[in-house]
Amino acid sequence: MHAAAADVGWADFGYMGSEYTTVKSPNIDAFARAPGSMLLRDMHSGGTVCSPTRASVLTGRNSWRDCVHGVWGPMDPTEGQGKNNGATGPHAANDTFAPMNTFTVADAIHAADPALGYGKGSTFIAGKWHLGNFFPGLGHATPIMHGFDHMFMTQEVAPTSTTNCNCDPAWVSSCRLGHNAQWPCANYWTEDPTSETVIRNMTEPVGPNDGALIVDKFEEFVTSRGGKPFLSLLLFHNNHIPFVATAEGAAACASGAQCPSDRGFDTNNVSKQLDYFGALVDIDVQIGRVRSILKEKGYADSTLVWLASDNGPEVNAPNGFVPADVGGGDFGGPGEARPLRGRKRVRA
Repeated sequence: MHAAAADVGWADFGYMGSEYTTVKSPNIDAFARAPGSMLLRDMHSGGTVCSPTRASVLTGRNSWRDCVHGVWGPMDPTEGQGKNNGATGPHAANDTFAPMNTFTVADAIHAADPALGYGKGSTFIAGKWHLGNFFPGLGHATPIMHGFDHMFMTQEVAPTSTTNCNCDPAWVSSCRLGHNAQWPCANYWTEDPTSETVIRNMTEPVGPNDGALIVDKFEEFVTSRGGKPFLSLLLFHNNHIPFVATAEGAAACASGAQCPSDRGFDTNNVSKQLDYFGALVDIDVQIGRVRSILKEKGYADSTLVWLASDNGPEVNAPNGFVPADVGGGDFGGPGEARPLRGRKRVRA
């Protein structure tokens, strides 16, 4: 199985052993130190933004071979049907992920020897898709079209908490959308063979912890396998803009329990950097849950687990993080990239 964070810095988690580490991450650190674990310290993402990296993970190919050149798709397929935002290049008029039916890792599972025990229903993907439109039209590409039996996904970027609360006026009072209160509907969709579009949307609020919901869905899937093997990709929104820490994550950081006390957190309000680092605390908890689920269900000794981040933290910042009065708007971003040069989108 593969678990991926979004826009996390090289030194953000403790397991890297960096002098610049910003968050105590006991669960991820324990994973890194576990017998049989390997730290790959010189890995490289497939692109500088989300969609190309995700294409490379699914296909094992350079994303340009599949015409994934930039950020794909609107956030809500009901409002962006037929659009493929960000597509560039000679094939922009008809860009579709893997236009030549590229073999994906999920296709490989279904092509495996039946004696291995995979078969129908053995592939699951949850979190952020970012590789095309769920509704038919230009750029139509869903996980179901690319080898996955089950999906629980947002089409594009979503907040890391109260994810879909802007999808229904009745839910808005529960929203805390971090640093962009106008964030559009970013709902979850799952497979539905009875629907005309073969998918259906989530019809209730996600609640305050998006990462926990993704792991809940993973647990349901693993339980359904009854000990049989599976492939799963969990593509967390943490810590993509607009990152929003849960109350628990923010408190663990502001108290100094899991974040350095010299970061200048404004604890009277949930500041940008406190939200970012608190959301890192949140994902550490969920990675711990993933490992516990694998152990409880009898998969711990027979499952290859990858943990990665698609890109570095968003936009350059002094000393690796943005003080409360620097940057402004969504696109001043915290996150610790040192000792590396540059960050997401930005070269040194």
